Amino acid sequence: MSDNDDESSGGIITCSAEFSKDLDQFSELFEGAKKREAARFAMAIGIQKGLREKRSDWKKPKNQKISTIAHLSGQFDDKGRFDFDSLFDILDLKNKDDDTPIHHLISEYVTGGMRYIEENELKNLDEWSRMKDDFPHLFTQED
Repeated sequence: MSDNDDESSGGIITCSAEFSKDLDQFSELFEGAKKREAARFAMAIGIQKGLREKRSDWKKPKNQKISTIAHLSGQFDDKGRFDFDSLFDILDLKNKDDDTPIHHLISEYVTGGMRYIEENELKNLDEWSRMKDDFPHLFTQED
């Protein structure tokens, strides 16, 4: 199956080959569909931090392949439970002049999020305290 699958069926969510091994390692922190859950987490970071990495800019390290995560329809969207197209519209992340398919747009934010995870050494839970500075709204203040 190629990542240029029929738009009506959703397409394949991927991540740059640059982070293929990192995504595999990071996904071990999650349960269930580990890679899919890790990618959704990375996507959320990418969205929150505005870290979209266009597919045309992805690095292609030698002997590494683009990481295939899941098919958008039924897998990444959890059997239609999540409407990423509407989410990206609501968050104004879809440029009206840009006809990037939603599965590519998601993949670009997954890759941006993985760059943040890698640069901040979060893939091993080594530096999770760094997230407190960048995402203070995720942490409660102790009185």
